[in-house]
Amino acid sequence: MDNVWRAFADGGAAYTPLVDFETRHGDVVRSQDGIGSIPPDYQVGAEVTVLCVPDDVQDARVIS
Repeated sequence: MDNVWRAFADGGAAYTPLVDFETRHGDVVRSQDGIGSIPPDYQVGAEVTVLCVPDDVQDARVIS
């Protein structure tokens, strides 16, 4: 779990979660959530729950 400063197309910017997670098949995936906040919602190194569709693991979301 890390927080990455990200600029958005609408001119806004925020910290978005960057997570490494393991799929049910044992593959490790790195994904950056598209929803951000100021200040960051999560501490660096925190354990979080990730939800993804098995056919599109890059489109993962941190469940808060």
